[in-house]
Amino acid sequence: MVKKVYKLNSVGVWSVAKVEALIMAGIGLLAGIIYAFVGTTMVSMMGVSRVGAGFGFLAIILFPLLYAAIGLVAGVVIALLYNLAARFVGGIEMEME
Repeated sequence: MVKKVYKLNSVGVWSVAKVEALIMAGIGLLAGIIYAFVGTTMVSMMGVSRVGAGFGFLAIILFPLLYAAIGLVAGVVIALLYNLAARFVGGIEMEME
């Protein structure tokens, strides 16, 4: 088989930002579920007000949104930094068959 070497000279900023936001939203959902579970468990064990349980379930909605927003900004910064660095060092070389 003949292997070809390709060089990744730049990445689409918006493309990287969207993927990063989606990945971070998934992580935020997982974190929100864990937070809600721990919050409701602690409320039931301590017998304190039910407001804590409400905040736990609110985390299932807010954490993915917050994480996605942070991921979007981080994706833009990462893509811009990669594009800047690739200008100086030539990008990443990939070998494919």
